[in-house]
Amino acid sequence: CDPWERILRLSARLAQIAIEHRRFCDQLDHQAHHDSLTGLANRAFLDEQLESAVMEARSLEQRLAFLYIDVDEFKKINDRHSHRAGDALLIELGNRMNAVLRSSDTLARIGGDEFNVVLRDIGDGAAAMEVASRLLETIRHPFPIHGNDLTVTLSIGVAMFPDDGQEAPDLQRQGDAAMYYAKSLGKNRAQAFADNDKTLDSVRMEQDLRHALREGWFEVYYQ
Repeated sequence: CDPWERILRLSARLAQIAIEHRRFCDQLDHQAHHDSLTGLANRAFLDEQLESAVMEARSLEQRLAFLYIDVDEFKKINDRHSHRAGDALLIELGNRMNAVLRSSDTLARIGGDEFNVVLRDIGDGAAAMEVASRLLETIRHPFPIHGNDLTVTLSIGVAMFPDDGQEAPDLQRQGDAAMYYAKSLGKNRAQAFADNDKTLDSVRMEQDLRHALREGWFEVYYQ
């Protein structure tokens, strides 16, 4: 065999190995940052994007919005139509919501039937609520899933930087509280954290108490 031919074959093989290695690394990176069911960003990637967005907004003196989304009574879908149907519905939900967002926005499934959205350079709270309204509107039409037309609604909490929080964890907490406030008002709606009143305060207190119970922060004394 010609030595040059052997060198060419070896070079081609090394190039193929390098390509396969790169493809494998890209696959691992994608799996580390994306939800395995919907293909959307996962919680870890969402946290990275929100941190980055907050730093950018602070540097450029811009506003950003954080949306906390929960599918209302999603458990009934699983109970009535099977978990397979529920998974298919979550995929289609993600597709519809993604279609109304900008390329600079981030939509993530953070677990179960909960989604988060980061809206960079959104302008003001009214603009963020308009996006939330579009998300509510886009899922009003039934979803054809496994021979059934399934309908769902969303509860959405909206928190703004810097008005409602200066750091990413603050925005996540405020968005979560606003989402529960939306549920307490009847679901199928978006609620801004800025619309604060005693009801929202009580929702946040309930959340804090539940968290404290889970973490074992209470001590019981008998008299």
